[in-house]
Amino acid sequence: GDVMMDLIKTIAINPDNVCAARYLVVDAINKPEVIEYYKRNGFNFLFDSDEEELKCLRYFEDGRSVFKKLKNVLHPDRKEALPKCRTRLMWFDLIVLNP
Repeated sequence: GDVMMDLIKTIAINPDNVCAARYLVVDAINKPEVIEYYKRNGFNFLFDSDEEELKCLRYFEDGRSVFKKLKNVLHPDRKEALPKCRTRLMWFDLIVLNP
């Protein structure tokens, strides 16, 4: 793992810490190098796909986008743009670090 990420995880599970946490959640920029960084550090996607994440998070009551996650990207096999998240929610379970 990355030194800074290891430090964040260590602080989160420190028994002297006055707050308790079970999960670290990040809204990672949806670029391969960023996603790979978090995967190398043990993070998993909260949703299985961009489409599932957009469907679950895109609208709030009046239909306005709460999370400005939507980005149109051109699918290599098609001429129309497909929806893609600008960011992806990822999580890490801190329980794996406790003995």
